[in-house]
Amino acid sequence: GVNIDFSLAAEPTRWEETLPEVCSESEKWKEAMDDEIVSMTKFGVYKALPRSAAGNRQILGARWVYKRKVNKFGEVYRYRARLVAQGFRQKAYDSYDPDRTFSPVIHKDSLRMFLSVCAAENLRV
Repeated sequence: GVNIDFSLAAEPTRWEETLPEVCSESEKWKEAMDDEIVSMTKFGVYKALPRSAAGNRQILGARWVYKRKVNKFGEVYRYRARLVAQGFRQKAYDSYDPDRTFSPVIHKDSLRMFLSVCAAENLRV
């Protein structure tokens, strides 16, 4: 059966809730946040700039999202922290051009059908 540890506090919803004064798991959350920053730096997700570089353009905020990963026995095996941009605050034509922004998405069934047809017709993809 699955063991659920009901003694765990709720996952933090704000950075302040991970501070040692209010959270017994603060070290684990700090490690998770450090891992996220290292990963973002490694993959070039962002470039640090002085606030003055924005000029009169909008600066987006960010927030931390916290999640405990549990195994099939209900035991915590990893603490995950993600730093996410508050993109909902973007203003069109200020920080992006909505006429030139796109995100191509394909449904897995459509991709499977496309690849099947290509394979049946000996087409190169």
